Amino acid sequence: MTHFGLICPQSTGHLNPMVALGKALFKKGHQVTLFSVDDLREKFPPSAIQVQVIGKEEFPKGTLPAFFQKLGHLEGIKAALYTRDSLLAFAQVVLKELPPIIKSHGIEVLLVDQLCPEAGSIAEYLQIPFVTTCAISPLNYELQVPPCFTDWAFHKEGWALARNRMGYFMYYQARRPIHQLINQSRRDWGLPPLNHPDDAFSSMAQICQVPQSFEFPRHQLPPQFVFTGPFLDGASRPHIPFPFEELDGRPLIYASLGTAHNLHRTLFQSIATAVKDLDAQTVISLGGGLNPGDLDDVPDNVILVNYAPQLDLLQKASLTITHAGINTTLESLSNGVPLVALPVAGDQPSVAARIAWTNSGEVLPPARRSSRDLRATIEKVLHNSIYNQNAQRIQNDIEQAGGLRKAVEVIERCLVTKSQ
Repeated sequence: MTHFGLICPQSTGHLNPMVALGKALFKKGHQVTLFSVDDLREKFPPSAIQVQVIGKEEFPKGTLPAFFQKLGHLEGIKAALYTRDSLLAFAQVVLKELPPIIKSHGIEVLLVDQLCPEAGSIAEYLQIPFVTTCAISPLNYELQVPPCFTDWAFHKEGWALARNRMGYFMYYQARRPIHQLINQSRRDWGLPPLNHPDDAFSSMAQICQVPQSFEFPRHQLPPQFVFTGPFLDGASRPHIPFPFEELDGRPLIYASLGTAHNLHRTLFQSIATAVKDLDAQTVISLGGGLNPGDLDDVPDNVILVNYAPQLDLLQKASLTITHAGINTTLESLSNGVPLVALPVAGDQPSVAARIAWTNSGEVLPPARRSSRDLRATIEKVLHNSIYNQNAQRIQNDIEQAGGLRKAVEVIERCLVTKSQ
């Protein structure tokens, strides 16, 4: 049995896949500890995964809801920099608190999200192995591939390479405070500095939950990089009550803007208006940002809820309307459900670019999100079989990739190799 420590950003998009991976390792007989802020302690009651709270002074209770409340009002570069600052603050806590905790708890291996590269240096300092996990599209540098967090399409022409080069430069400049913080700790620990952000990723294994068929063409990933497909485990999700008896057999549309950027009342209202009189039912999950009473004139064919059992509904859905968050996107494609994407911020534009690239759905930019535009796009995706065919193609690829089973297999194989 091995004791694993899990470190990832404190948002649903990263926690859900990391916790699912941790529980899969627990089922194989391993011990698992998740490092989290105090706000998440009650979200993961003691069971398969132990929760170790960190940053009690820096992130007292109430910090995380306040963060997401503010983030919900931001878009574009403002949202990106606000998120960067939160990751920097989290990295400071991780670098200060984790080394002694890891030693005292007897943690032997770290699973480190790509957006928490500081934890890889801790593993190096403590001389324990670590595996890099990718909840979103790979952050690994490759000039032909647009940097993550952009909405740029894939092109091979010279102008696109120049664009990408500038994009990576801006991205690394934005991440520079985190990179500098890591190197300062490395100097304190007697470790050589990291010369490039990619140097922070594991030399043992890098595991990505995005299926390879949903990623732009990659030719320069390291040999230890593996596309496993989504880390999905419905049993790890909390039970969410839902009036399934109200579903009447018509085609089902599922709409969600996630749990971070869910304060866009106008956008929710446009979705509700767009599906009025459509020969389908629509479930709109508000994600806790708004209340059902905040929307006006909700059509009879719309079921409005604060939260929804997403995995259960996607098994019945014909279409997903999404902010292009990676979890909702991958969970939809895992069920062969095409998408209408309405990206807001963060990595959502890059996920939307991949939806367009794979033709598994349509993307609407902010300027084209009126109820009329939405209605036309919804009908286009519902009635054109090419979107459904491409979503099902990716679904088949996900099934063959192995998901959690494959990820656990890679991790355990690396540990065996490391011990020899």
